[in-house]
Amino acid sequence: DDTVRIWTADWTADDEWRSIQTISCHASTVWEAAFLGEGALIASVSDDQSIVILSKADTGKWEVLKKIDSAHRRAIT
Repeated sequence: DDTVRIWTADWTADDEWRSIQTISCHASTVWEAAFLGEGALIASVSDDQSIVILSKADTGKWEVLKKIDSAHRRAIT
């Protein structure tokens, strides 16, 4: 889908993972996301040809720091 999801380990539920935040920041399928530096930022790329940089706010929630539209001529995968 066109969202970035933040996951955490839920050790109380048989070592399962659970989504703690969903960020709608792309207009098409998100293909990749990676932590930058020491985990203070996340970069995501999408079929919509954009790059989104997320940062963790003081509230603990991730938010869009910068979106670069038309970063490439074709989809980024």
